[in-house]
Amino acid sequence: MILRKQTVWLLTMLAVMVVLSGYYLVKGPTDQVPTSGNQQAVQKQEQISGVVVESKQVEQAPQATPVDAKNNKQEATAQPANTPATPDLSKQTAGNAVLPVADTTSEIFQGYKMKREAQVQQQKDEQLAIMSNADSTPQAVAEAKAKYEELSSQDNATMTVEEMLKASGYQDAVVFVQDDKVTVIVQKDKLSANEAVEIIAHVKQHLNVPATNINVQFKSS
Repeated sequence: MILRKQTVWLLTMLAVMVVLSGYYLVKGPTDQVPTSGNQQAVQKQEQISGVVVESKQVEQAPQATPVDAKNNKQEATAQPANTPATPDLSKQTAGNAVLPVADTTSEIFQGYKMKREAQVQQQKDEQLAIMSNADSTPQAVAEAKAKYEELSSQDNATMTVEEMLKASGYQDAVVFVQDDKVTVIVQKDKLSANEAVEIIAHVKQHLNVPATNINVQFKSS
């Protein structure tokens, strides 16, 4: 009789163990699913104040809106048809520099870069004029020299970012720097949130500007 009770008890415990094992086999992986790529992208956006870019096709490069400091979010929306897609540098372009008529996206990006280079060269020429002016005070000459070197360093960093973006797989890229604000335009049909975050990270690293001052746009081929 005692042996029978022990046998029943052992069988009961064995059944319970089998049930528990089956439960953990079914339930376990659900609790240990690794974080998805989208969740990782969101976490990375929160760390560096990233952007969320619409994936729909647009005629012009979208304009990224300023970061909401409270929610730490930034969304990119397409600009209206009558809104320029690039920074207005017409007032800052040197002399009578005229951009050629662009028929392709590659030519448009070349036009962007020509305009940017003309702007930087004009600013450099202004500093050189101060340094070469016999009437300039030593302080003015020193400030002009520092500004000239800053412009040269900034220009080199800008081109470095453009080359890095092209090496990352973008067909082309152009970076505009105005005061402490940066606009980045890449040539691509669509731009994901994670890609925009990576672009912001590159710009922060090389141009030393906060993420809230970085505007990421894209232009389709």
